[in-house]
Amino acid sequence: MLAVERRQEILELINQKGSVRVNDLAERYEVGKETIRRDLKVLSEEGGISVVYGGAQLQKTSFGTQIQENTIVQKRALNYELKNQIGKRAAELIQPGDIIALNSGSTVECILDHIADKTPLSILTLNVNIAAKAAAIPNVEVYIPGGKIRTKSGMIIGYEAENYLGQFTVTKCFFGVSAISLGRQITHPSVEEVPNNRALLSISEQVYLLADHTKFDKQSLYKMARLEEMNTVVTDQKLDDHYHAYFAKYGIDVLV
Repeated sequence: MLAVERRQEILELINQKGSVRVNDLAERYEVGKETIRRDLKVLSEEGGISVVYGGAQLQKTSFGTQIQENTIVQKRALNYELKNQIGKRAAELIQPGDIIALNSGSTVECILDHIADKTPLSILTLNVNIAAKAAAIPNVEVYIPGGKIRTKSGMIIGYEAENYLGQFTVTKCFFGVSAISLGRQITHPSVEEVPNNRALLSISEQVYLLADHTKFDKQSLYKMARLEEMNTVVTDQKLDDHYHAYFAKYGIDVLV
């Protein structure tokens, strides 16, 4: 096994368990303890973990602060200017003729305020509020699955929606999220919404993560995705160095 592959596996273990021991890793990979210590030192320099006596652990900030879910009305009012700036920047990535996907959320919804000159477009969305707003834009075709509407967010949930999404291939997916941390990765407050968000990721060629700085160093109840599944992060200000190191490692672009 190459050193880079071993370090990736070690990082996965730390993300899952919160901490690891040098002795256990040396036995697992059948290498010397000094080799493991070098691996942990490299990982700590990339950010997100701390080397401690006998092993390594996630930095406390890597887990993030627990969040509670807001209604869509509350989300729209919260940090609106930041979200609108991100939506405008994301819209610049869209070209006429694109097939794009918008998952759900107030930041993703802001994209629709800036696409009048990007048409014709085909938009696949999971959210009834976004679908209604997109349908009012000339030369935009809107596709939305059937199923149950989750009233708190306006998102379509259920197996019918997941099966419907599987019929599509999306050029660009704009993916709004609730909470991001290096330890828990991308998490979400509603387990009902996770499967269809996952389905959307699976059919998308390029995924753009949209999140203002307040979404970082936060965590919620349910794991939804890993940051490595994103191609680009669109945010409103420079992130902490440990995020930039992590994104650089996985070839994830950052647009501020």
